[in-house]
Amino acid sequence: MQGIESKRHSDMLRVIEKFEALLSLHGHHLAHGHKEAIMKMSRELKGSHEYYLILLKEVEHCIITYTDMHNSLRKLIYPSVRKMSTLSKKS
Repeated sequence: MQGIESKRHSDMLRVIEKFEALLSLHGHHLAHGHKEAIMKMSRELKGSHEYYLILLKEVEHCIITYTDMHNSLRKLIYPSVRKMSTLSKKS
């Protein structure tokens, strides 16, 4: 699974901040539709990244839960399998 590189996202956030700062000074030089499209995509990008972080935490939690359950089951099942295997060999 490929994730979102935090450096790449941070770099884009810096560019967005620079754009917003320049927009307040020189925004009248850009077409209104172009400006609005950039701002909308910036908001969507930030929202997508926040959602990604939420999902990443959920996946990490699932991995921990799975690992704990796997280890618990292994501790329960392996001794029983060994015991039954031994009994099978005796029969």
